[in-house]
Amino acid sequence: MRTFAILMVVLAGIVKTVSATTDGQTPNHCKPFTSIQQFGSANRTLKADPSNWVTVIKQAGDGDEVVLVDGRYLLDRYAVVLNKSITLRSASGNPDSVIIEGKGYSVPAEALMVMAENVQIADISVKNIRDHAIAIKAGVSGTFLYNLKLVDVATGHIKGSKLNGNGTIACSQIGYTGSGSQGDYNGAIDLHQARGWHIRDNYIYNIWGDGSGCFINTDCGTYEPGGAPAILLWNGSGENIIERNVIVNSFRAITLGLGTEYDGGIVQNNIIVNTESGRQGKNGFIPSDAGISLLTASNVTVQQNTILMRSDYPGNIEVKHGTGNTIRQNIMARPVWDRGSAEFNGCGSAADAECRHGESENIILGAEDSDQMLKETAAALKRPGLTVHGL
Repeated sequence: MRTFAILMVVLAGIVKTVSATTDGQTPNHCKPFTSIQQFGSANRTLKADPSNWVTVIKQAGDGDEVVLVDGRYLLDRYAVVLNKSITLRSASGNPDSVIIEGKGYSVPAEALMVMAENVQIADISVKNIRDHAIAIKAGVSGTFLYNLKLVDVATGHIKGSKLNGNGTIACSQIGYTGSGSQGDYNGAIDLHQARGWHIRDNYIYNIWGDGSGCFINTDCGTYEPGGAPAILLWNGSGENIIERNVIVNSFRAITLGLGTEYDGGIVQNNIIVNTESGRQGKNGFIPSDAGISLLTASNVTVQQNTILMRSDYPGNIEVKHGTGNTIRQNIMARPVWDRGSAEFNGCGSAADAECRHGESENIILGAEDSDQMLKETAAALKRPGLTVHGL
């Protein structure tokens, strides 16, 4: 067993990475949007305010940018459609200064509907939406989402269906306030047929359902109590990079495949922290689920992730029905759980929890070390949706 002193060195690296991602500083991987190469130059810059923003977006053409002045932008329709290759961003670069707000869970709405190639959305907040904060529709590619705050979106904050490649979701905060979502059809990022996407440097918190099995308040009993994974890529997705995300106090963290085809890609350097063993739902206690799940996923590399969870669920990392996966150099409380019909290089659920030297060298923590690292990491994060009660 590794000594606790070595683990504290690892923790110091975790805290440095997390604070760079979440505390308002601007590390190299989360620079201001207007200073990164992706920003580029616009054909035209169109300024908009809460009184005319929908009209200005409609008037914008390919290559234009629409810059929103500080204010509260009330959503008075089902969705604002972005059907040209435009950039939509705040003038200040501060997402707290430009807030697109819906009418809550009772009114169907997708705040921003992306229906064009190479749309960029940056430096804004979206909150109190029934369906999705950002809905990326069939066939588009090159979507770039950056430095967003997406809060309290009932049925999933970012939803993409039948996507093409080369999208990015980066440097954003996504989650639910209070006890979590209403219903169990939820999530932070849910992408179908996403290939070549880069999901990085995001802070995701409190992705928990209410245990009712409902789609908000309908179709009750249809959905799994506890809700969806924080990050779910499935239905023909693959070759994606998921890295440097921090996921805290969520029912499930990262799931690839979920019974559908998924192949290729990397899950690395993510930090998953869950200080709760579960939550009381509407129909009983719901124990928290897995950290990283490869469920019908193949040829995926899972490496250098840190998973600190209080739950008794055996799958800090779990694998089922997949081939050619590599699981190495992760820090977690339990060995990889082989749920059957899985092929992977890593520490499986053998009696000896330690990897053989030179194999995959996952660090399997003892209970005392795991609790201490969990407590120290949670205290260092000091972000929304995370507490250290009970530790």
